[in-house]
Formats: sequence, C-alpha cells, structure tokens
Amino acid sequence: MGPWIRSLPPRRAWKDAEQFRESPFWFWVIEILGALVFAGVGVWLTPDSASKARSALYPAIGVLLGLGLAYGLIFLISLALAPIRQRNEARQAYAANEAEKERRIGELQERLRPKLELLYGEGHPYRQDNMGETVYRIGVRNSGGVTFNRVVVKLEQIAPFPAGLTLPYVLHKMHDNPQPGTPFLLDFVLTPDQTEYVDVIRAKYMAVALPNPTFEIFTAVPGVIQHVPLGRYEMRVSVYGDQTHSVASDFVLDFDDSGMALFRPKSD
Repeated sequence: MGPWIRSLPPRRAWKDAEQFRESPFWFWVIEILGALVFAGVGVWLTPDSASKARSALYPAIGVLLGLGLAYGLIFLISLALAPIRQRNEARQAYAANEAEKERRIGELQERLRPKLELLYGEGHPYRQDNMGETVYRIGVRNSGGVTFNRVVVKLEQIAPFPAGLTLPYVLHKMHDNPQPGTPFLLDFVLTPDQTEYVDVIRAKYMAVALPNPTFEIFTAVPGVIQHVPLGRYEMRVSVYGDQTHSVASDFVLDFDDSGMALFRPKSD
C-alpha cells in the first residue's frame, strides 16, 4: 500500500479511532451512553400493543445502533481532526529532522575543526633518564580533522626570569638529530590523530653538586642562552598550528634536595 494511501484522512481517522478504543474508560463511557440513549429511543418507539418479544426487540436494536453510532461519532471526530493532527505531526517531524541535521552538521564541523592538544604524562616518552641526565617532554596531538602543516612549539614565559634569556624559544622536536651543520627543525607537520613529542628541559643528576649548577632549555634555535641556574620556575609553553590556532599550558620546574629535576603541569 502506497504512502499516499496511508496518509489519507479517512485512513488516519480509522487509526485514531482504533487508538482511542485502546483507552477503555472513555471509549466505553461513550459507547454505553450511546447504547443507553438509543435503547431509550427504542423503548419510546415501541408500540403499546407490542408483544413482549417486540417490546424487548426495539430496545435491543437501539442498543446495537447506539454502540455503532457512538463508534461512528468517534470516527467522525477523528476524521475532522485528522488533517490538523497530520499537519502538526508533519511539523514535528520536520523540526526533529532539522534538529538531527543540525546535530550531525555540528558533529561533522567539530570533527573537522582544527584542534591541537598539549599533553603531559608520566614515564616515557614524557620523561627519559639516560646517561646521567633527565629529559622532560610534552606531547602535541592533532585532535581535529585537518592537517597542520606548520606546528611550532615555544617556551614563551618563565618566572622568575633568568638574566640573558630572549624568549620565546622554539623547542626541540624529539628525535630531531640532523647531521652536523644542518639546523634543527623549527616546525613540523601534524596530521589528524597524530601525536609528536617535544623536548622541554634537560638536567643532570646530582646537579647541585656541580659548580654553578644549571639545567638546559632544549631549544631548536642555535646560538641562544640555554643554561639556566637551578631553582623553582613556572613556565608557559604554547603550541601554534599554521599561525591560526594555538593552545598553551603552564608547567612548574623544581628540583629536590639531590638536584633531581621535577617537571609537572601547574595546578590551579
């Protein structure tokens, strides 16, 4: 059966009348009232000279007519209301469809929206101990739906500010070890769902025992001051993607009594 037939008002009215019958209280109130009214009409129309059988027949026919006509009344009311209900349901369906369409468009836009995340964790690769040194790193993840062709990670703030620094410093990409004479990468490509790691600081074990103990900022820019006196510092690291999108996080660098570096996100 075609959709146009199913949408005709009489068919919709029949459906609504059947649904109304599923609410027994009001359905049977109307049916019983119809039966009583027409049973009374049957009694009124019964001739005085009618036999007992005929006297019982007229009200019985009235009851049957009342039940049928009561249902017919329900159908006629449903038929009158069918176009209104169909219009309201069409509007509701259209609104729901538009809302679903907007939701899906929003989800798609969110997936495709450029988005960078700055990550920190425990253990490798965020912390690496090797050859008497500790290197701390952060992760940069592309959690959006587009490729960033030029991601730059910078140390932009440090407090207290050591003498001689000229921030911002572009930080060194993990495992970027070119041949002598070849400069370090200053930016890198990040595809959707890809994560790269960037070196932030490097400190020697037992650095407090050394003369003029320092730690090293792991910058990719040659010829700048990298060694900073040991102490407690607050740092801000920023990530830029294609010069149009950025994210920043604050970190704390401290040293325990043995001179072991402790690098962690700053708590609010």
